[in-house]
Amino acid sequence: MIRGGKAADSQEQPVKGLYRYALATALATFLLLILGGGVTSSDVGMADPQWPTPPWYLIWYFSVADSFQRGWGFIVEHGHRAWGYVVGMMTMGLCGWLWVLETRKTIRWLGVVALAAVCCQGLLGGFRVRWDVLAGREMALVHGCLAQLIFALICGIAFVQSPFWNRSESTEVDHRLPRYAWILAVLVIIQLSLGAILRHVGIGLWVHMSVAVGILISAVLIVRHAAPTRLQAWARFNRGLILFQIAIGLATWLSSNGQGAYAVEAASVPHIVLATGHVGAGALLLAGALLFACYLQFKTSVLLTSQSVSLATVKGI
Repeated sequence: MIRGGKAADSQEQPVKGLYRYALATALATFLLLILGGGVTSSDVGMADPQWPTPPWYLIWYFSVADSFQRGWGFIVEHGHRAWGYVVGMMTMGLCGWLWVLETRKTIRWLGVVALAAVCCQGLLGGFRVRWDVLAGREMALVHGCLAQLIFALICGIAFVQSPFWNRSESTEVDHRLPRYAWILAVLVIIQLSLGAILRHVGIGLWVHMSVAVGILISAVLIVRHAAPTRLQAWARFNRGLILFQIAIGLATWLSSNGQGAYAVEAASVPHIVLATGHVGAGALLLAGALLFACYLQFKTSVLLTSQSVSLATVKGI
């Protein structure tokens, strides 16, 4: 919507603030995801077996010297828990801010979903520690998958606040492009699950690699049909990220002799860095693929023959 005059200026500043805060929340969530990936890559999920614990236990209960005396694994796992409290508080702020400033009901409820998911994620992480003997690995697997979905959701909330999403003009695209984009997004979600199984259980390597080939083919098709629109740069970025993800995945596999993260005893520093980087790149790819598909679905017009059919009339979006 085009605004004019002083009234528009007075409304624009809070929206910019909300956009920046949502971006900060997404960044904080990504850092939390990296810390969690480091916990799994280092196999230190039980470095601190106490749960539940109050926030002050995580933030200032231990001195720096005491933490280092307990070892690197304790610092990583302890830092992951402490940063989880920070992300939880930031998500609460994001949800509240959306209900104060956001006029689109769908986006406001997405904030509620994000907050509920973060709370569930925290409980799941705690139960993973509490019930480690019964189902620790299984809960860690679900915990890892949910973390990436939450990151994608918070990125989505930030994206719909951006000028790129809210610009008035509509881009005309090939009618096959949205279909290919959703195929890519679904394949990435499947790949996320397969990667978590390989990482936590150590099985499914060849299926994981096969799906990676399908993802790359989808990305190539998207780049081909995105030309010559302004979405091509975004499509090329996703393709480059996929190539990087494949390369770092192969390097991770070579560093662990084809075994899952938990199957590697006394994992080397290169393996820990590569495996954690693979998780981080996968999260960025998931968010990028889903946001690209959603943008095509809701904010573009598809070219069927000589006419354009708008897909940007979904209520509340």
